Amino acid sequence: MSNGRGRFQPYRGGGGPGPMRGGGPGPMRGRGRGRGRGAGEHPDAFGRDGTKRDSAKPGRLVPVRPTAPSPAASTTWRVLYVVPPSSRPEVGPAGEKIPGPFSPPLRASSPDTRPLAGLRRPQDELRKENAAFLRKQRVQTLLQQAANSASGGMGTYVGKLSKHNNPLIPVQAVARQITAIRWLPPRAGSAYTDTDLYFVSGSSGKHKELVLWTAANPDFRGDSDSSSALATLAATTGHDGDVHDIVAPAPGLVATASSYGTISVYDVAHAGASSLALREAVTAHRFANDAPAVATALAAQPGNGADVEIASCGEDGRLAYAPIARLDALQRHEVDSTVATGICWPMPTQLAVATRAGQVKLFDRRAPADAQAVFVDPASSHAFECIAAHPSQSFRLATGSDTGAVLLWDIRNPKRPATQAFNVHGANVWAVQFHPEDSAKLVSCSEDATLAVTQWAADADGLGHDVRRLSSFFNPLSVNCFDVCPFTRTSLVVAGSSSGNLLMDAAPCSA
Repeated sequence: MSNGRGRFQPYRGGGGPGPMRGGGPGPMRGRGRGRGRGAGEHPDAFGRDGTKRDSAKPGRLVPVRPTAPSPAASTTWRVLYVVPPSSRPEVGPAGEKIPGPFSPPLRASSPDTRPLAGLRRPQDELRKENAAFLRKQRVQTLLQQAANSASGGMGTYVGKLSKHNNPLIPVQAVARQITAIRWLPPRAGSAYTDTDLYFVSGSSGKHKELVLWTAANPDFRGDSDSSSALATLAATTGHDGDVHDIVAPAPGLVATASSYGTISVYDVAHAGASSLALREAVTAHRFANDAPAVATALAAQPGNGADVEIASCGEDGRLAYAPIARLDALQRHEVDSTVATGICWPMPTQLAVATRAGQVKLFDRRAPADAQAVFVDPASSHAFECIAAHPSQSFRLATGSDTGAVLLWDIRNPKRPATQAFNVHGANVWAVQFHPEDSAKLVSCSEDATLAVTQWAADADGLGHDVRRLSSFFNPLSVNCFDVCPFTRTSLVVAGSSSGNLLMDAAPCSA
C-alpha cells in the first residue's frame, strides 16, 4: 500500500474483519483465517497459495554465508599429454600384424622426425619474414650509400662477394630498380674496334626512366681494377610508365614496352654528346573497357633494316606488331584469354608467344589471326614468364616458369614436341636467353637473386646439364633482366635488379 508520498509501505498487520488481504473473518482474497502474516514477516515468506514457505527453501533473497576458498579451486592444474602406447597387435590371416580397432597405427622403431614436405610451420614463416626484413634493411643501406656518394648514386662501385657459395659477380649500386636492359649495336658496326660499349637500362617505381650507359670493351682492357666502376652514365630521359622490356632493332634506335601499354621508339646518340630522344609512341594494349593493359614483352624481327618490325604482347592477351618506322600501322590480334608474358621471333615470318596458362603458341606473321600450333608440357603445369628462340635453330625454344624451371623445347614434331626441364632457380624465372657464342648454354635470371648458366647439351667430353649460378651478397633481391653482349669476343653479361644494382661480368660461362 502507499503512504501518500508515492513510496511503498509494506503491510505489517494481521487478520481483521472485512475484505482483508490478511487473516480474519469475512470474504478474503488471499490467505485464510489463522494463516495471516505476523508483524515483521516479509511477504516473500509465503507462497502463492498463502502457505508459509519452508525456511529451507530460499525465496528471492537468499542469505549467503561466506566460506573459505577450497584448496582445489586455487590449485593450477596442468594437463600433460602422454602418447598412448601401441596396443597389442593382432595377427591377420597372412601372418601380418594389424593394430586393434582403437589403437594408434603401428610406427617404426626409429621414426623419421623430419617435417613433412610442404608442411608450413609458424616458426618457418616467422624465419622467412625476418630474413626478408633483414634483406630489405641491407638494400636500403646500400641505396642510401649510393645516393650519398659524390656522383649522386651513379657509377659507385660497391664490390663483389659470394652469396650461398655461388661464384661471385661484380655489383654496382645505381639507386634505381632496373627492370629492362639491352646492349646497343656498336657505332663502327663491329665492337672489335670500339673501346667503349653502350647499353640502355629501364627502371620502374620511383625512377621511371631510360638511362644510357657506357662500359669498357673487355677485348681491349687488361685485368680490371676492382675499385673502378663497371659502367658510367652517359644520358638519361624520363619514361611514360614502368619499363618492362627494351629492344634495339637498328643502330641508333631503341624501342620500349610500358606498363601503360604503350610502345615507344627513341633515337639514341652516343657520338659526341650522348642523348636519348623520344621519336614516336603508340598505345598497343588495352582491355575491353578501354583501360590500358601492361605491355609485358617486346621483340624485334631478325635483320637490320628500316622496315624491320617490332612485336609486343600484353596483359590483355593480345599480340601487336608494326614496322619500326610506322607505329601508326599497328595491328592487333587475339592470342589468349590469359596474360601473354613473352614473345620472340624464331624466324622472320614466325612469332612465338608464351602465356601464363603454360602454353606456347606459334603464329605466322603473314596470317596471324589463328595460331599455327599450340604446345603444352604434359608432364607439368607451369605458368610461363618468358620465352627465347635459338639463334640458328628455329625449331628450338626456351621458356622460364614461375617454379624456377627452365624448359627447352624441340618443336620439329608439332603434335608431340619434345621438352627438357632444368630445375635451375628457386623462384620465378624472369628472362632466359641462348648464349650468342655458345648456344649449347642457356642464361637465365630469377627472383631468387641469381644469374644461372645451364649447359643443356652434352659437350665433347659427354658432359652436360651442368648449372653455374652467379650471385652477390650485395644483391639480395630479384635479378629482373640481363643481356649477353653479342658484339665482343669476350662474353660480357650485364643485369639489373630490384636491389638498385647493376651486375656485370666478363666470361660468365667459363668454369
